[in-house]
Amino acid sequence: MAERKMTQETKQKPQEDYMFTRKHVLEDNIAKHRQYNIQKKNNQYICVVVGDTGTGKTGLSLMLERYINQGEVSLDTVCLTHEDFIEEYTSKPKEKVIIYEEGRFSFDKNKYSHSETKEARDKINQYRKFHHAIFVNFQNAQHLTSELVRNADAMIRIPKQGIAHYYNSESIQQMWRYGKFTGWVDYDARDFFPDPEVEIPDLWQKYEQQAEEELVSRDQEDGEDDSNDLEDHFSAKEAASKLGLHRDTVKRYCKDKDGFKCRKVGEQDKVIVPESTITKFLKDM
Repeated sequence: MAERKMTQETKQKPQEDYMFTRKHVLEDNIAKHRQYNIQKKNNQYICVVVGDTGTGKTGLSLMLERYINQGEVSLDTVCLTHEDFIEEYTSKPKEKVIIYEEGRFSFDKNKYSHSETKEARDKINQYRKFHHAIFVNFQNAQHLTSELVRNADAMIRIPKQGIAHYYNSESIQQMWRYGKFTGWVDYDARDFFPDPEVEIPDLWQKYEQQAEEELVSRDQEDGEDDSNDLEDHFSAKEAASKLGLHRDTVKRYCKDKDGFKCRKVGEQDKVIVPESTITKFLKDM
């Protein structure tokens, strides 16, 4: 997972100062449900955010993170791939707010590898005590895996930009049992949210810039892989597993000028370790 910059406002303000919807429906329901989970010793909170491309799923999720964390937002926990999500979800610190932009990579029952959906299911059960709050963005609710539906505490449907329909867990189960989301029952609450460019302009600009940089760097990396018959490369997590080291140790070695030979992706600190580096390290042990 790439290390990203953190945007932080003062944390002296009360949480209420970071409410942003017109009726405060989303904020109030999330706060109540998270408190309920804490009392029931199940502090994990999962919310599925459903909407077409361009309706504002990520912007809404970032504003909700700002509310939950009283002004603090970390772009480090915005995940784009299955590998990013699993790595972020299973790593400390606890009680993070994780935004998974492409939930289809891990929770689409029709399109993607069964091994990925199985891994996502297993990790959600194994690491629930990390107490993360997770917003999983999705376009077609009919493709959601049953495991995610069963674990979801809430669903926010965005029928059009700026409008949010909130469903609690009971309503989610009802729609799943009787129609697999082919039809939407009456929402439990309705609210309106602002344009992130207006509500969080600086943060939104940084997010869009980093998202564009990551997209370009991924395209470049794919192009290099297609055009050159090069050796295999591994992420920090994969390299750590092969070397018997902690992922953070691999990252530190890569930052050290005398450490591993590593490659960054774009301007972000995503570590890519060549196979030859791993082979040499194991030989020298």
